[in-house]
Amino acid sequence: MNTYEIAVSMVQQGLPYSAVIAVNDLMAIELINHFKVLHVRVPEDAAVIGIDDVSKEIDSSLFDDISIASIRSRVSSGGIAAAYPC
Repeated sequence: MNTYEIAVSMVQQGLPYSAVIAVNDLMAIELINHFKVLHVRVPEDAAVIGIDDVSKEIDSSLFDDISIASIRSRVSSGGIAAAYPC
């Protein structure tokens, strides 16, 4: 299922969620853009959150009028913690 299909499905279900966590910022941006086309207000109708905080590193023209919430994760720290548990 792509981000457009996800957005349409959520709208058809009456937005059963108050927030969506996308696997990365690019997917979050795509989802927000699809929601706009479907007349869903972000964050008023549904909040969208990305997980990788790369929005600062990508072409800002993709989301000039979008304010994105993103969670920064340190993959290397997680790997170290998994390899050497307390």
